[in-house]
Amino acid sequence: MTDILFKGFMNIHDCFPEYVVCSDFQCIECGRYYRSVKGMKYHIGVCHQNVITINCPFENCDFKTGGGYQANDHIRTHMKKNADEKHLVSVDDLSSYVSAQNYANFNSSCERGNQVVEKIFKHFFPICISHSYDFQDYFKEDLSEFHRSYLKPYVFNYLPSLSMDE
Repeated sequence: MTDILFKGFMNIHDCFPEYVVCSDFQCIECGRYYRSVKGMKYHIGVCHQNVITINCPFENCDFKTGGGYQANDHIRTHMKKNADEKHLVSVDDLSSYVSAQNYANFNSSCERGNQVVEKIFKHFFPICISHSYDFQDYFKEDLSEFHRSYLKPYVFNYLPSLSMDE
């Protein structure tokens, strides 16, 4: 199976020679590696989606992002500060923490930002998700070998900030 991964890399490398792309789960724009589709979408929203700006709905907070996932993570920090420790914090409860106007603007921006992320996904990760969605679940051992034998010695020498843990 590992041979398939090496051949797959060579095909990707042939298609995108100007990038250091090592797997289907690597952003062709910056080389960051992600183990899941959710991680890929989070990355695009945070790093590459700059068409829609999502502003924090809380007063006196200047946080901005392009990704709905990161925006939701951020607002949870505000909500945790204001919540009772015994209750779980849910983004669904945001309307009780901010004004109706800020809530509507935030939801609208998140929806539009996520739509943009969906549309530009193929540019940054040009793979067929239906074929690759559970890829790493089925090939964990082979991917470890691929990582150990190919990615570390060859690729990570060129990308010192690349993280495999995301």
